[in-house]
Amino acid sequence: MASVQMSQTLREQMLSNYGKQVRAAYENKSGVAQVVSDIKDTVSGKVPLINDFISLSSEAEALLKDFKYQVIQNIVGDKSNDLAKSEAFWKRSMFDSWGGKPNILSLNPSHKIYAVINDQRPIEENLEHIFDWNPKYEYSDYYKTSGHTHNPASDNYVDGDMYFEYEFTEPVLLPFTLDGSMSDYQAKADYAPHIDIGLVISDPEMYNVLKQVPETDMKVADAVKKMEDCLMQFSTLKKFLDEFSGGMALVPEEYKQRLAKKAQPKKPAKVKPAAVIPDDIKEEMAEVVFENSLLK
Repeated sequence: MASVQMSQTLREQMLSNYGKQVRAAYENKSGVAQVVSDIKDTVSGKVPLINDFISLSSEAEALLKDFKYQVIQNIVGDKSNDLAKSEAFWKRSMFDSWGGKPNILSLNPSHKIYAVINDQRPIEENLEHIFDWNPKYEYSDYYKTSGHTHNPASDNYVDGDMYFEYEFTEPVLLPFTLDGSMSDYQAKADYAPHIDIGLVISDPEMYNVLKQVPETDMKVADAVKKMEDCLMQFSTLKKFLDEFSGGMALVPEEYKQRLAKKAQPKKPAKVKPAAVIPDDIKEEMAEVVFENSLLK
């Protein structure tokens, strides 16, 4: 097993993977993941043709993979043994993919859902669209003028409305993208939400589940901070994995390949007492990795 340094880039990628796994574990426990999945299915169900585009996109991905193989192997020939030359030739293919992997259908995946949640709104409004919504908020001193100290609530604002923003662990395809923000540059406070286009969640059961999201955000942030402190103790990836073998689930594929390379035999290095993952974090990591393995 080759020695792989625990660089800042590797730490950041592992922390990102850990954050996603922790979030998935919490959301499945709280029911948020299921409610968001139901919302996605309901929204997509209103535009059934999206399923045809998703299938077509999958077929196009497979076709693109085969096409790349033919371009490199059958046209470049022996030069395909040179990875750099092969990739350079591919970038000059008819897909003009200098900007990255081409998206044949130019589909635009959604990264977030934006919604107004309020169980006091009529149940009939559940999962209907809402446009140009915002609560009342105070302007920062710079934007205050005589007689204009606050931005008024929008006409479609209802008492009890709360801003809801949810980021998918992996982007999903929806018939349309939603848009909103938790803050406004003119506002005095950090919380000054507005939604350009979003959904209304008025179903009491959905509301009771989704209002847990802010609490989940805090739990995820706390777990990631603990993991960050732990990773700072290790100079190599191997030392980290020696402490917790399940940690391999957090390692990016590129670094797994580096780790798998044969290395020259070296005298085993002893892990200093300080470079040991605390038992509580080790147990939390094991639980998160195990639970997410069951979801795959």
